[in-house]
Amino acid sequence: MAGYRHPTIAREGWGVVGAFSIVAFLVWWRAGELVALPVFLLTLFLLYLFRDPLRKVPSRPLGVVSPLDGRVSGVCESRDPFLERPRARRVSLRLSPLGVRSLRCPIEGRVMERWSKTLSRAGTQVVAYWIRTDEDDDLVWTLIGARRWIRLTLQPGERVGQGQRCGFTYLPVISQLYLPLASRVLVHPGQRVKAGEAVLAEFVHRQSQQPVAGAAHAV
Repeated sequence: MAGYRHPTIAREGWGVVGAFSIVAFLVWWRAGELVALPVFLLTLFLLYLFRDPLRKVPSRPLGVVSPLDGRVSGVCESRDPFLERPRARRVSLRLSPLGVRSLRCPIEGRVMERWSKTLSRAGTQVVAYWIRTDEDDDLVWTLIGARRWIRLTLQPGERVGQGQRCGFTYLPVISQLYLPLASRVLVHPGQRVKAGEAVLAEFVHRQSQQPVAGAAHAV
């Protein structure tokens, strides 16, 4: 999907904010300022919740940026259940309750596959995207949250940009990134991160030390 930005209010919140604004003015007109005050305050809170500030994506071609606003909840070595890699780096994130709800693509590359599975009768769902960079680095990005409250329209075959706005979540979510084992993780548990700006990790490309035809070649 083409990248787009909402410098003031996320498009996904226009209807909600607009509806509450109309209700607030109707209550003010019918019942007066004092009665309408709580509705106006709720409208202001929604404006804050649906804010969509511009983000400056760092110039890190091999970097992996945070897909959401929140905190790092875990960094560990783990099996990748999607690509069946026995060993991978996993970085877990949790969206802050009052964090910006816009979601951003962690790397530049092409979407290779998409998986979706309902985890419980309560409607908890996991959505996973396999993204491959032009250097053939494979990353799996997962989101775990309430079904139908996550808006992501990425499709297999689509090309995405690093830090590109690619979705929205109405409710808090948990995100996990599965990286190649050789990747260098740059964050630690408890650290606060901003979507599209904070660099979580870097892909590491080892260089061959054996010259071929008088020159060194990358592996």
